[in-house]
Amino acid sequence: MRKLFLMVSVAMAALFVTSSATADPYGPIPKPLCIIKIIKAEPGERVIVQIGARLNAKNQPAGTLTVHLRTNINASAGTTNAADVVWTKTVHTNGRMIRLVGPVVPEGTHKFTSTFVPDDATECRQCQAEQVFTVSDDDGGGDGDDDGDNGLLPDTGGPAVLWLLAGLVLVAAGAGIVVYSRRRAEVPAH
Repeated sequence: MRKLFLMVSVAMAALFVTSSATADPYGPIPKPLCIIKIIKAEPGERVIVQIGARLNAKNQPAGTLTVHLRTNINASAGTTNAADVVWTKTVHTNGRMIRLVGPVVPEGTHKFTSTFVPDDATECRQCQAEQVFTVSDDDGGGDGDDDGDNGLLPDTGGPAVLWLLAGLVLVAAGAGIVVYSRRRAEVPAH
C-alpha cells in the first residue's frame, strides 16, 4: 500500500511540476482599441479630431500615437496614394484622449489613420484605426455620428441591481429551507 501511495505521489508531483512550468501566469497581451473621432470638419476651417488608445482595464496604456491625414480618397474603394498624406502628427499619450487641430482641408472625402505603439510591449500590443469623413457645404461636415459617447460602447445594461436582489432572496430562501430541514431531522427518537 505504501508503494502505491508513493508512486501516485511521485506521478502527481511530476504532473504538477510540468504543468506549472509550461503555464503562462500572465495570459495573453491585450490589444487596445484605437479611437479616432472627428469633432469638426467644415469647409474653410481647420479639422479638429480626437484620438486615443483605450484598454478594457483600469490602467490605460502609455505610448506614442501617430496620426496621418490623407486626401483625394476614392470614396467607393476607400483607396489613397502614399503621396496623398497632407498632415502627420506624433504625440505621446498616457491613456487619455487627445484633441488635435489639423489643417484646413478642401471639400471632398478624406481619411485619418492612427497607429498606437505602447511604451511597454508587455503591457499591451499595437493598434491601428482609420476614419473616413467628408467635408461638404451640405451637411456641415463631420462623420454624421453625433452620439456624444467619445467612441465608447453605450450602456445597454438593464437594472442589474434587481437581478442581484432576486438572487440574494433565492439564496436566503434556500439556506432557510436547508436549516429548517436539518433541525427537523435532528429531533432525537425516544
